[in-house]
Amino acid sequence: MVRRNWIKGKKRKRNKTYAERFIDRAMNDGEQRTSAQIIDKILDYIDKSERKITYTFVPTKGKVSSYISSNKQYDKVLDANNKHSGVYVKNYLCNTCDGSGFKNHDNCEECNSEEEE
Repeated sequence: MVRRNWIKGKKRKRNKTYAERFIDRAMNDGEQRTSAQIIDKILDYIDKSERKITYTFVPTKGKVSSYISSNKQYDKVLDANNKHSGVYVKNYLCNTCDGSGFKNHDNCEECNSEEEE
């Protein structure tokens, strides 16, 4: 039995949703992006993917901005103004997996370490 909710013998507090996995995957290249640019990157990934992925997993701009602003893995580069949302960059880039925290549907030890326990 695969224990996906367990890391180093400790139970995780919560699982990442598919939208959060897509956000982490899109930001794993280290570039600075707004929430609209993150959604564009996710849509490009889905369109170019060999697997059949539906658009139901694409997060909204509000979901992207709330997840990134509350996550410790991301830093705010520029504050939001009237026309644009804030610009964020990911602090730690994972070289083991694609950035989503899962490697072949198993937890990546580097991404799911102390920060999510």
